[in-house]
Order: sequence, then C-alpha cells, then structure tokens
Amino acid sequence: MDDKKTKPILTFTGIAPKEALEASLTAHAAIDVKATRTPVETPLETAPSDSSMARTDILTAAAAASGSATAVAATIVSPGAGRTRTVAPASSRATPVSTSKSGRFWADHRLALCGTAALLLLAIPATMVALRAAPDATALTVAAEMPAGLMSRAEVLAAEGRTEDALALARRALEAREASLPAGHIDIAQSLVVVGRNLLALDRLPDADAALRRALTLQDAALAVDHIDISRTLSTLAMVELEQGRLAEAERTMRRAVRIGERALAAEDPALSETLTRWATVLRVMGRHGEAEQAATRARDISERARPEGHRDTATALVALARVQQAQGRFIDALAQSERALELRERLLGAGHRDVASSLAAVAAMRQALGRNDDVEAILKRALDIREKALPETHDLIAASRGELGNFLRAQSRLDEAEPLLQRALEAREARLGAEHPYLATSLANMAAVLQDRQRFAQAQTMAERALAIREKVLPTDHPDIARSIVGLASLFTAQRQLAQAETFARRALEIRERVLPAEHAEIAHSRGVLATVFWNQGRLREAEAEFQKALEIQEKSFSVEHPAVVNSRSNLALLRRPQTPAAGQRASDTVSSSSVPTSATTGEPEMLPTGRQRTAAPATVEA
Repeated sequence: MDDKKTKPILTFTGIAPKEALEASLTAHAAIDVKATRTPVETPLETAPSDSSMARTDILTAAAAASGSATAVAATIVSPGAGRTRTVAPASSRATPVSTSKSGRFWADHRLALCGTAALLLLAIPATMVALRAAPDATALTVAAEMPAGLMSRAEVLAAEGRTEDALALARRALEAREASLPAGHIDIAQSLVVVGRNLLALDRLPDADAALRRALTLQDAALAVDHIDISRTLSTLAMVELEQGRLAEAERTMRRAVRIGERALAAEDPALSETLTRWATVLRVMGRHGEAEQAATRARDISERARPEGHRDTATALVALARVQQAQGRFIDALAQSERALELRERLLGAGHRDVASSLAAVAAMRQALGRNDDVEAILKRALDIREKALPETHDLIAASRGELGNFLRAQSRLDEAEPLLQRALEAREARLGAEHPYLATSLANMAAVLQDRQRFAQAQTMAERALAIREKVLPTDHPDIARSIVGLASLFTAQRQLAQAETFARRALEIRERVLPAEHAEIAHSRGVLATVFWNQGRLREAEAEFQKALEIQEKSFSVEHPAVVNSRSNLALLRRPQTPAAGQRASDTVSSSSVPTSATTGEPEMLPTGRQRTAAPATVEA
C-alpha cells in the first residue's frame, strides 16, 4: 500500500512556517505537510458526539492548530475511519512569538503545546463538531478565520509591533464572539483583554480602560477569585491607570494583581515575571525605589532561570530594573542592564521594533547621566525615528522622545534646536493629557528650563510653578519629582536675584532628597550645589565653599573626573579659594546649569511598558 494514502495530510494557511508545524507533529504521528496561502472552507454541521477517531489524531490536530499561530478549526480524517471531525481548539496560554524565525515557536512553546492538546481533549464535547462522509479523504485542514484563529494571529502581530493590525483582528474576533455567544461568556472577556492591551499599546487610554473593565467584570463573574486570567487583566488595567496619571488607583489595582498572581502561580513560574515587572514600574513611579528594586530583580531572575537563552520578558524586566537603579543614582549598574536589554530586543524583535526604541532611550539616559555623551545624540535620534515610524503621531512616546532629545541638546547649549523639540512635546501633552497629568508636569519643567536659559524668566517661572502644583497634587508627599520642581524654582529665583526665596526653596529640596534618597545620590549633590550658589550670591562664601565641597565628595564617588558635575564643582571651589574671591552678587560658574548634574537628575520623560502582548516590556523614568 502507498504510505501517502494512509498518512493524514495537513493543509494550513497564514504565516506559520512549515518547519514549526512539522516539528510540532513529530511527537504524535507521521504527517505530510502541505503549505498553501488559500484558506480551505469546511462546512460545519451538527453531529453526534461519538467518533471513531483515534486520540493520537486529535492530539496531532491540537498540536498543529496551536503551533500554527493562525489556526483555530481543524478538520481531521483518521485513516480507515471514514469519518471527519472539525475541532475548534482552546487558545494556548503561551504568548506567541514572531514565527518569522524558523523553528523558534516550537523551541519556545513545546510544553505549552502539549498542555493545549490536553485542554482540547476536555473541550471537545463543547466545541463545534461536524461529521460528514469522506471515505477517501486523508486531510487535516486548518482554517484561520474563526475567532480563536483571529486572536492567535492578533497575538503574533502584536508581538511583531504591528499593533494596528493586531487590534483590527482582535476586534473582529470580539464581534464574532459577541454575535454567537451568550453575553457573559468568558471567551468574550478574552477578546476584550486582547483589544484592551492593543489599545494601551496605541496610547488610546480611555478605550483601553473601558475594554479592560468590561473584561474584568465578566471574569469576576465567571472565574474563581484567584484565577490567573484576572491577575493578567488587572495588571494591564493598572498600566492604563498609570499612563492616565491615576497613580493611587494603579497601585491598588496592581497590588491585587500581584496578590492573585502569587497565589495562582508557582514562585518560579515565568508568567509571574510580567506581573512583577509591572509592579516594579508602579512602585518606582510612586517613588518607592527599594520595593521597586526587589520586584524588578525578582522578575529578571525568574525570567532568566526559565529562559536562559534570552526572552523579551527578560529584556522588559532588565529595563524596569535599570530605571529603578537610575532613580537610585546607580548609573553604571543601570547602563549595564539597559545595554543587555537592548541586545536582547534587537536580536529577538528586530532593529525597528518599538521596544528597541525604549531600550535605546534608556541606554542614552544612562550614558548621559555618566557624562558619556559622544553617541547620545545619535542614539536618541534613532529612538525617535523608530517611534515616529512605528507609532501613531499622537502617541505619548513620541513626545517623550522629543523631550529626551531636547533636554540633551539644551545640556549642550544648543538652545535653538532644543526649544522647538521641547515645545512640540509640551503642546502634544497639553492637547492629549489632563491638566493635572504628571507627564505634563515633566514637559512644563523641561520647557521652563530652556526658557530660563534664554533668560525669559517670567515665562519660565509660570511653567515651573505649574509643574510644581501638578506634582504636589498628584504625587505622594516627598516624591523625588517634587524636589526636582522645587530645586528648579530655586535656580530660577537665583537667576532673578530673588535670593531669600531661592534659599528657602533650595533648603526644602535638599531636605526632601536627604529623606528619600541614598546618602550618596547625585541629586543630593545637585541640591548642595544649588544651595552653595545661593550662598555665593549672598556673599556667604564660607558656607558656599562647604556646600560645594560636600557636593564634590558625592560626585567623585559616582562619576569620573571628566564628568561635567565634577568639573563644575572643582572649578567653583577653585574660584572660591583664590586670594580674590567674587564679590557678593557675582554669579558662580555653576548657577544650577543642566551640566552640573546628570540630566536624569533634573528632568525626565516617561517610558510606557510595551503592552502590545500579554507578556512583554515595559514603560518607566527618563523614565515605558
């Protein structure tokens, strides 16, 4: 007998590589694989529940459907059975990756495929089943236009950064499910979560919030209170709330997500990595750096142990950890984590992926903080170029990139280039964000700094005071960003010769920073330099010298001797120690310019977590 007549034949459509499907079938049965770009339509009919099909053939179909990344319905004919069953498999919990890399899907997800196959065996009685006579047929047909197939394809597109396309498919799947399923069906919730996740990635926050809250309502009604799907929905919702500037709500939502995740998953489950990464982001934005570092470190370690060959979840955890270390003033450690994340993302996702832009921005921030400025401009321009190509024009990450590049150019005294970039970032945020959003405060502070450099003091003060008012209203007491606004106003008052106010603000900023930051943090050195400048202009030269000396001692422990902050402090001390010191009222060489401290210590731009897929990216502060 010809073997070809006794082996099932697989015909599939879509983007799944032949190699991945062949590999996934090897463990179950010998199957010939036939690739086609033309979907095969299979009529579905109501049928009895019995079947003479072998269990191995059903397992084969499950593995094929799950591994294809586009499949939902499979028509199987077991040789000699003379019957055909159409099975709609349950969607895999494994996050699909780009299948453009031959064989990667099977290598990353072989355990998940087996799990999906087992779920299918339980789900068969509830699926759509068709039996029809096919005495000579030996075909396994995989169709891609059913809701679960659309969802699977949406996940793949989202992982590739094609978020608009992913959203379109997820919405089609949602519409199909709403038309065919009861109103409270859990599959509708699944589609809503994928829709919400893609809306978040596109920065369409109100729509994302609505979709995720509706999904959560369905899940709370249908699932156990500690079900992991509820945790995943909550963690995505927390990212929406964070990006909307609703920090207290984001903390509450994310805390619940972590609590459920810890109960539902094993301590080393790689799925827990994403939840912990997002928790670290929330804690960092709230200014709770110690807790944030613990969460980010644990997320990184879990992901690295589970996937030693490298994974995008590992890269996301590395970025989150780098942002925390940056906030703590540990710039060398932060640079190492950022560079590792960049290498992983470029290798796994491709050079033009939006997540690569986030890693580039992080690397640039750390290099600038360390005074390694040679390639910072090129890195920031590359990040901006990727975001402008990959994201909608109104996306906040584009505003963030313009702010980062503008701040760097301002630090280089290239004000004519810096001001238009900072102005565009501010205008975009004023148009899209609420009047009390923390990101708007960042852009106001950035614009105030460049206006001060241009000696347009009245405009600068208006913007700086607005930024402070927003931060005092929406951020926790003694948040480091509040100290940044206060020290910016101290600098502005000094430049305007309002020295009593300048001293009050400089002391207040120093007190906050000494309470909440490590003793040798660069921002404490910055505050001492600001206060020293006030003393100098008041003619209190001994006090000025003492503050400059304390600032220098901190800076020399953190930076190289060539760092601008070290150079400025030494220059100011040299001037003070000359036989003829500047007269009262003469400005010190360091009048709180951006070069006196790392850029990250004065202003910052938010980076959203990559959220176009379930397990990612993620987000914080140049900060995703």
